Amino acid sequence: MMWINQRPSQATHDDAWMSIEIVSPWRQSGLARFIAAAEVGAGEYFNPVVPEELAEKLRRLSR
Repeated sequence: MMWINQRPSQATHDDAWMSIEIVSPWRQSGLARFIAAAEVGAGEYFNPVVPEELAEKLRRLSR
């Protein structure tokens, strides 16, 4: 995985320019998918769900 971080928008770090990070793919135990570089780079992780299972759960909750 690779992501690029630009210089902070607030000029608090005069020597900052850009950083490139390259890491091996991450896989959470018990999860049948790799965590995407965009998730790791942004620090925002998505909750993978099966659409049909979620739809059924929402139907039950709306009754």
